Amino acid sequence: MAVPRRSYRRLAAPVAVAVAVAVVALVVAGSRGPDLEVRWRLLTGSALVGAPAVAGDTVYVTTRTGALLAVTADEGQARWRFETTEAMRAGPAVGTGLVYVSTESADGAGGHVYAVDGRTGTEQWRLNADVVPVGPAAVSEGSVFVSAGDVIALDAVTGAERWRRGFGATGAGPVAAGAGLAVVATASGLSALDAATGELRWSWTSTAPPQVAPVVAGESVVGDDGAGGVVALDTADGTERWRVPTSGLLQSPVVSGGAVAAATSRGVVALDLGSGGLRWRAGPVDDERLRLAGNGLSVVVTAGQAVIVDAASGDLEGGADLATTALATPAMGGEVAYVAAGDTLEAVAPVVA
Repeated sequence: MAVPRRSYRRLAAPVAVAVAVAVVALVVAGSRGPDLEVRWRLLTGSALVGAPAVAGDTVYVTTRTGALLAVTADEGQARWRFETTEAMRAGPAVGTGLVYVSTESADGAGGHVYAVDGRTGTEQWRLNADVVPVGPAAVSEGSVFVSAGDVIALDAVTGAERWRRGFGATGAGPVAAGAGLAVVATASGLSALDAATGELRWSWTSTAPPQVAPVVAGESVVGDDGAGGVVALDTADGTERWRVPTSGLLQSPVVSGGAVAAATSRGVVALDLGSGGLRWRAGPVDDERLRLAGNGLSVVVTAGQAVIVDAASGDLEGGADLATTALATPAMGGEVAYVAAGDTLEAVAPVVA
């Protein structure tokens, strides 16, 4: 498989700086790994929404028309299809043996959250929501956290409500979970709730509402600072650890290999998780289709092509053309990148010699 038509450049810097990526041309730099190949390609018959979710030997994707599909990770064969009568606006979330998806009612006044058996595709429980759920659910420590006006914590297995916390007339934004917290984006910044009780642990105020979901990574909460940059907060008390301006985030940051990779309106910026120092940056430039995913070692970049880079150094590991130039959202499972674009799901991986 040929290297992507756009080439790639890594630009490293030793200190933390105000970052505004302006990479005009992307030229290979650093060590080259093998090219990538499309191992399989599945046409689903309906536009896919959100990022795929990978659990073991199965990839889960959602369609705009309200279906959840389970696909074999090795061959791209459909295992089962769970149909709803409502639209879906976000990708799935996976827990222990269950997959969680949210829907929007036809009148836009509410929706549902479904828990589906990951092996059989049978419904286990559902939540009726009076407000359309925002983003995918967050799953952590036996609970599912849903943002639907309020933040609602549910038992992951039974769906029983554990607690609920309101955020006034503006409602709650996207939610993330980890380190004993449910962290939610609000109209005023980020709020961290105790995952067990729903009590407010701390809040952090931004200059404008964050536009993407935060990420809980170890002892840090990484998110949108409301001004187009990336901020890292201490999970214990919300103290600001660092903040780096960028040209605006297109999605939630990806934490991989000790780096925070951010897809911005001008390219990819990779910052050190501990210090916020610039590790590397790369284009393409001015491409709103740019999306990232990580697996702890690598980051996959999609914008008409899939390019996998080393998360720590930014070195190119390989690239492959995608079937469509539509907005593509990736997820990683081991060395394989699963990319949803249009009505197509593709598995991209290093070429096997």
